[in-house]
Amino acid sequence: MNASIALTTDMLLVLGLVGFTMAMFLLDRVRADLVALAVLIALGLLGLVPASQVFAGFSGNAVISVIATMILGAGLDRTGMLDRLAMLLLRASRGLEERLILYTSAVAGAMSSVMQNPSVATLFLPVASRLSARTALPLSRILLPVGAAIVMGGGLTMVGNSPLILLNDLLLAANRNLPPGASTLQPFTIFAPLPIGLALLLGGLLFFRLFGRKLLTEGSDKGVVPARTERYFAETYGIKGEVFELTVTSESPLVGMSVGEAETQYGAPLLLAIKTGNEARLAPPADTMIWVGTVLGAMASRDEINDYAQNNLLRVSTRL
Repeated sequence: MNASIALTTDMLLVLGLVGFTMAMFLLDRVRADLVALAVLIALGLLGLVPASQVFAGFSGNAVISVIATMILGAGLDRTGMLDRLAMLLLRASRGLEERLILYTSAVAGAMSSVMQNPSVATLFLPVASRLSARTALPLSRILLPVGAAIVMGGGLTMVGNSPLILLNDLLLAANRNLPPGASTLQPFTIFAPLPIGLALLLGGLLFFRLFGRKLLTEGSDKGVVPARTERYFAETYGIKGEVFELTVTSESPLVGMSVGEAETQYGAPLLLAIKTGNEARLAPPADTMIWVGTVLGAMASRDEINDYAQNNLLRVSTRL
């Protein structure tokens, strides 16, 4: 026999609030947090949730952990720790874009195994922003691999996997409701998802390492953005100037020198990048060698660039 289920008034009110919430999120006319608070208050005023439990969700583990991590991230940002992490990643990558994205994604994925994914994303947003500003890489080309690594790294342990934590709670609740003598369901251990999570993370890192450069180029900004680089150095270090390309000719005295030696010359500009053949490096190490045909990304005033290029027999290209 088919029994029809009638919708009660409470059901209709809840469905109406759900539809209202989805519509407001899609229209994006009002801030999401204001919509959430309005719906929360409406649930209490309509009697759909007991007044004593309306704000109980704010004491949940997930909410407290995200708030605490945002405070921690702000503290790390103000103390300069995130600046140091960005510098370590730049040094480890030795100016290579593929290595920079790979190392940043790997560190983010590893951290997400012991922290909640939103918390790791909150911490790495300023790091990615600093890397983008210092290397002139579009922020989207850094954020997409990092975001994917954070999601996949969350499956390494139970700590970073909220659905599995909830599933463990449901298993414990189900065990309490089993009849006496029935076999219980064993909850997951902390490293239970490690094999699958590790395979996903390594596969994702390998995918972006092999195909990321081609895929991330589509739909993103082409090349570097000198205005952002100039603004960063002006605001952070007080260094003002423009960015130019200097091509080393066969007669240039820079041939056979290292970047460190070239920068110690009188009137030398700030060398931001170097390209030799098909290999390009951002923030090149001091021991990087300069050869015939090497292209230097230099920053200084136009007059200083012209004087330096004339003294060292370099060919000045149009501004980057």
